[in-house]
Amino acid sequence: SAAEEKLRSAVQLLSKARATIGNIDTLVQNATTSNQPKTDWQNVKETYLEAGRLIRESHQALRETISLLKTAIADADLQRSAAVNASSSTTTE
Repeated sequence: SAAEEKLRSAVQLLSKARATIGNIDTLVQNATTSNQPKTDWQNVKETYLEAGRLIRESHQALRETISLLKTAIADADLQRSAAVNASSSTTTE
């Protein structure tokens, strides 16, 4: 369930990043045709930086998801081994 939550978080962050750059074409058009392109380009830059931040956070959430899944698999294998060993030792006694 922890891995599922991290995965949902990663998807939400990617959705936010997509929404953040949803109007980037308009922002670039406005900045390049503006009377104050330097000032207006700052909005474009901030938009790209925010999208990048969200993508990096999503990537981190995916890495954590993978780590949680690996741990869950290792724990399941360990429990399965313990169960097999327990049943083997009771049948040989």
